[in-house]
Amino acid sequence: MFVSYKSSLRVYEPVWAFHPAERARWMRYANRERATGSLERERGAMLQAVISTRLDFGRLEVDEEALVAEWSGNLVVCPLDTHSRALQAIIDSEWALPFPLSDLTFGRAVRRQAAGRQLRPRATRGSDAKDHMLTASWDVPFWWSLLFCREDAVPTADLESLVYRAPVATAVRRGEEAYALITDTFGATPFISDLDVAVRWLGTFDQDSMVELDYGSLGPLVVSLSEDGDDSMALASDSIAHLKDGDLEQALTAYQEYISTWEDVARLESWN
Repeated sequence: MFVSYKSSLRVYEPVWAFHPAERARWMRYANRERATGSLERERGAMLQAVISTRLDFGRLEVDEEALVAEWSGNLVVCPLDTHSRALQAIIDSEWALPFPLSDLTFGRAVRRQAAGRQLRPRATRGSDAKDHMLTASWDVPFWWSLLFCREDAVPTADLESLVYRAPVATAVRRGEEAYALITDTFGATPFISDLDVAVRWLGTFDQDSMVELDYGSLGPLVVSLSEDGDDSMALASDSIAHLKDGDLEQALTAYQEYISTWEDVARLESWN
């Protein structure tokens, strides 16, 4: 088991929604039951690529892994898009890490090479392939929580494992309604651009897909901060409900409490 202090927003598409070649590949993958441990295998491959005196791009050319689940009677698949996400992480290291650490990990030449490789088509992905996962470090973005409600929680024996699942069509509707409500109240503002991006991204998938919000290893941390456990999903819902009722003060109070909760989680990173 590995620890990753990231939340993930993942889309699982029905296997029949993929192009024929991809569909056949993911069917074979599911039948081999390789889905168990796919995240661990992905992490191991990435560590092999970066733990050396220089980055080995060849080791990034890994067999794509996926998460497999059942949803509404359908086999649904979330390709991990490992190669694409690894290249993007290298590019993002320029701003994600402070200088000079950013240049000590991956220099500018390596980031330029990663950007060039990102533009190359891959035989294992269709021409209209898209990433199925977004991640956020030490945070569950407020805008992601607006796509779910408390009833979407996945039952689990581990109370610190926090996962929510909803139909993509439902998440898109919730996101669009929240976006319209916020813009009607505050006007068009870059403040909510991330919500617009998330909704547009979800809209590119088959509407019979499922979207999952997984707190990952952040679950135990956020649960430990309150005697009542995690209430951030309730705060996000309450914020929109108050805004819909015209109670701006209570809406902002719930929003600020949500942000404060995740700021407390983020502070744990600096103590790490």
